Amino acid sequence: MPRDECQPLLDECRRNMEAFYAALHLAPPYHGMEQTLLRLSALFNTHPAEERKRLLNNEVSRCPLYLRAFTESGLHTRHRGIIARQARTDDLAAFPDTLRYLLEPFRQ
Repeated sequence: MPRDECQPLLDECRRNMEAFYAALHLAPPYHGMEQTLLRLSALFNTHPAEERKRLLNNEVSRCPLYLRAFTESGLHTRHRGIIARQARTDDLAAFPDTLRYLLEPFRQ
């Protein structure tokens, strides 16, 4: 699928990552975010057309794809110690529920 067609997906993922790092009071690693978006585009394009359509229309089904791009790009290794410590404590009680899926790699 051309990048134009998956641009809303890429934009949403970027907003999620920016909000994730903002909620943690960290500067996002912008180069890593760009790598994540490239990986997301590649992953998205491996899906059949019907699955791509479902992903574009269902926010819940996109979270696992975003998480996979996040980890496969290596972005989850940046600020790992800081985020892992926060993820294992109750300091994140006010952390947005819609972004909690991005904490999973830091809890392992």
